[in-house]
Amino acid sequence: MAEELTRIIDPTSKLTEEKLVEMIRELRFGKNLEKLHCPHCGSMDVVKRGRMHNRPHVRRYYCKKCGKWFNDLTGTIFGKRLISIRDIILIAYLLLKLGMSISAISRELRISRKTVQRTAKEIMKQAKLFRNLLGAFPPVEVDGVYQNAGLKGIKKLEDAD
Repeated sequence: MAEELTRIIDPTSKLTEEKLVEMIRELRFGKNLEKLHCPHCGSMDVVKRGRMHNRPHVRRYYCKKCGKWFNDLTGTIFGKRLISIRDIILIAYLLLKLGMSISAISRELRISRKTVQRTAKEIMKQAKLFRNLLGAFPPVEVDGVYQNAGLKGIKKLEDAD
């Protein structure tokens, strides 16, 4: 029972990795990949070349001009981090929409404070992308939680007895 009470935010099951990657792809390259370009050289001479083996919902591309491979997440915060895309989105939501502190986010998501801090720094650099991405999500339900503010006033009550 205590384990259930420690969770404030209930991430919905609608935030699957596949759906998040589709949303990122659409924001970056357009609905029908009409803005597809190489993040390395900017060329539009790009062809689709399958999917990533460890993330089958992420598409791979090949640039004919510079000869480099890239995927839907290359050049974004999602391509650099080992934590899940869902966790990065939740960190962005808690940071940008709810204004929670790094320590509170770390406790809530059970991710190290250092990882949350590094991720938050990257989120702030790419704030425009995240504001667009977060605007597409339905609101997340948050329970009200009351926390004791300390022992202020306790001694006065004990002295009165």
